[in-house]
Amino acid sequence: MAHGKVLWRAAALILILPVLTCAARDPFSDAGRLVAMGDAHMRSGEYTLARQAYAEAISALSSRPALCLRLGTAQAALHEWEEATQSLALAANAPWTRARALTGLAAAEEDAYRAGCLWADALRAGWNDPHVLGRYVDMIWRRGDFAQSQPALGRWLRLAPSDEKARLRAAILRVLEDNPQAAMVLLRGMDAGGPLRAALSVGDAPGSPEFYLRAGVALLSTGEHRAAQVLFGRARDLAPDSPVAQTYYAYCLHLAGDEAGALGLLRDAAARWPSYPLVWYFLGEAERDAGNFAAARAHYGTLLRLDPKNAAACVAMADTYAAENLLHDAEAWYVRATEYAPQDGRFWLALARFYVEHLAGVGGNGVAAARKVVSLLPEDPAAHDTLGWALFLSNDLDGARAALDTALRLDSNDPSVQYHAGSLYYALGDRAKALYHLTRVLDVQPEGRFADLARDLLRQLR
Repeated sequence: MAHGKVLWRAAALILILPVLTCAARDPFSDAGRLVAMGDAHMRSGEYTLARQAYAEAISALSSRPALCLRLGTAQAALHEWEEATQSLALAANAPWTRARALTGLAAAEEDAYRAGCLWADALRAGWNDPHVLGRYVDMIWRRGDFAQSQPALGRWLRLAPSDEKARLRAAILRVLEDNPQAAMVLLRGMDAGGPLRAALSVGDAPGSPEFYLRAGVALLSTGEHRAAQVLFGRARDLAPDSPVAQTYYAYCLHLAGDEAGALGLLRDAAARWPSYPLVWYFLGEAERDAGNFAAARAHYGTLLRLDPKNAAACVAMADTYAAENLLHDAEAWYVRATEYAPQDGRFWLALARFYVEHLAGVGGNGVAAARKVVSLLPEDPAAHDTLGWALFLSNDLDGARAALDTALRLDSNDPSVQYHAGSLYYALGDRAKALYHLTRVLDVQPEGRFADLARDLLRQLR
């Protein structure tokens, strides 16, 4: 299975949105109740509880296709790939669940040829299903094959004209076609399209380097780095002497995983335009991600000579020292960032997280820094999460519970918040709540650091 490539959790609800009510009409009322419970858990992102409910319903009703689709979706959200494949394969046998089951199987398939065949079958079965079309477009979009996505995207938009994701994707295609007017029509009234709409409103001539650069930066800010890469590449072709075009294009390569290409272009840009600060920042990031810590620190040092009070560069330097476990140096650079930008909560958050993650709070330093973050970013769940963990490390469990309750209210799908809440209730001896929050970690992040930590505590609870 393509464990790291499949965006199952984001698409979990999409696979089961049809109102498949056969189970709800079943005379076995307990099974119908379990299905309703499972659906409610799925909507809340509680995939473990949903999987349990669907499995119990199937034990009463046998392997009905609608239930297999639901169960397979929950299993995939938890990265239980073999089980998910089995459940979805059963759902694919029925015509009313076939298209979405095939979509799930195609998204999970590692072999490119088999995946292509499954996608073709899914599209044939689900050409009138906007959710199947949307999943297919997402897959094509992640590969950067924008032209290939046009037929399915056009169909998706006709079937669901108010779907903001479809409209945004269509608007981006219009930008790639040098048609900002058509893009603006699609972006009208959309919050998600704000950065791109603002960039297009400037009025740069379509097809000019300025048009591509401005639109590319807007797309990059919204996470659309594949489309941004296309625009930066065009700007670079038109303006080969532009440090901005080459630097941003190289950074998009870095985001796409082409480390060799990114480092080559960034090093070339640094040699050609040594007074351009951004190239040193991006080059430092690329070197650090490649494990070249000394080179990264050297690049951040060059940036700070060009811009001595750049707080973001200070945090980048601190992150590099922390990655090397040089904690005294890291602390000094985090503190310096807060001195250069004392009212920017992002830099206080970096300092507070450093204290709680690397130095177990360092007495009251972590709490003090976290309280400063909360005062500057009162609606940021990460701020309250960090304060809660700092208080927990200081053995103020009541204060920790209050802060973590706020963090959960602001964002219940953050694995850090759920893990810290589970750890708190484990320390308080509340087994039921500890189990719930630690299980939610696995719902939100089946793999990774917090998932590993949660499993360790769950083993102790069980």
